[in-house]
Amino acid sequence: QARDGGGEGKAADPLAGRQVRTVENVQQVYAEEGKQAIHDLQQAAIKNENMFAVLMEATKYCSLGQLTEAMFEVGGQYRRNM
Repeated sequence: QARDGGGEGKAADPLAGRQVRTVENVQQVYAEEGKQAIHDLQQAAIKNENMFAVLMEATKYCSLGQLTEAMFEVGGQYRRNM
């Protein structure tokens, strides 16, 4: 089962299944753009730059799961102070 919510048998709802296929297709077609977008996002985080514009660009090519994993790699898991 993929971290993005994909995987066999996961989407019994036809709309959900279509969404999973759409994400997979985007990741395949825009693989190079996605890699560059993740790199740019990670570099912005490392340099403590404003990440909003870079993040918005990355959403064109990457899933939420990919973006979350990329941010975890450079910043660790977010824990809210209580």
